[in-house]
Amino acid sequence: IEAQERYEEVREELMKKKSHLQTLENHAKCKEKTPECQDQKTELKRGVKEQLVHTIELIDSSLAKLVARVEDAKQLSDEEKQDALARIKELEEKLAVKKAEIEALGDDVSGRELKAKIHELKRLWNQVRKEQRQILTTLIRHRQEKVVGVYDRYGDRVEEQMAKLQSQGADV
Repeated sequence: IEAQERYEEVREELMKKKSHLQTLENHAKCKEKTPECQDQKTELKRGVKEQLVHTIELIDSSLAKLVARVEDAKQLSDEEKQDALARIKELEEKLAVKKAEIEALGDDVSGRELKAKIHELKRLWNQVRKEQRQILTTLIRHRQEKVVGVYDRYGDRVEEQMAKLQSQGADV
């Protein structure tokens, strides 16, 4: 219940930010060269930068949760854990670099530069998602192997019981 409430809060906050960004976008479509129009465009660019930084923070928090899952995974060997953690660390470093680049952009950044940063972030996000899926697949595969092992042992015990009953003359 607590997680669901937190999810709703974060979702509501994100929707507010998106609607604010949409409002800024509508205001910034002015064609005049007036100071008011320029201020609206600058405000839009600032909003886009904030949204990009927020997106990076969300991706980073997702990676932090994955790190916790990998560290808590009992079914992975130490080598597999270290490999997964190293891959995650590399992605976190790329995210930190991208975040620093975006935060370093001034208010006079061009629309083309912002679009380029958006596309770079999108590519990085896809790379992160792909890596997360691979690591989660490894975790699930190991968990399934453990379950299969449990059922194998269960089957062996049943066969032992059947053999024992047969040796005692029972009809099995």
